[in-house]
Amino acid sequence: MASFEAIAVHLHPFLVIFQTDNALLPFVCTQLHIIITGLLKHIVKSSVLDDAHTVTQLLKIKYEDPEHCVRPAKVDIGYVAENQLKQLGQKKKLSDVRVFAFREECMAFMKAIIAKTPIAH
Repeated sequence: MASFEAIAVHLHPFLVIFQTDNALLPFVCTQLHIIITGLLKHIVKSSVLDDAHTVTQLLKIKYEDPEHCVRPAKVDIGYVAENQLKQLGQKKKLSDVRVFAFREECMAFMKAIIAKTPIAH
């Protein structure tokens, strides 16, 4: 659950700002750039993101390419989730295989979320 909260942190401000009757269309691009960059930071290598200086370059990142993605062990699942996994691992309640599978599932979830953003179109 904590890993989903880490992702929701990126999406919540967008939903709060744009659920209004005010004319906010000029600000959509900037906010989408912030959201997409925040989501990509979880699964894409920082060297790849650092090379994307413009929105166009950001949109060209192949987030599905294993060469551009971090290893599942390095996926950013959030501080709280990371801490909980560490505690459960120390108490021997979770095996390393299960932790690895969880990280892979988180990575797949983040890729699915990113696929629904304008970066995929």
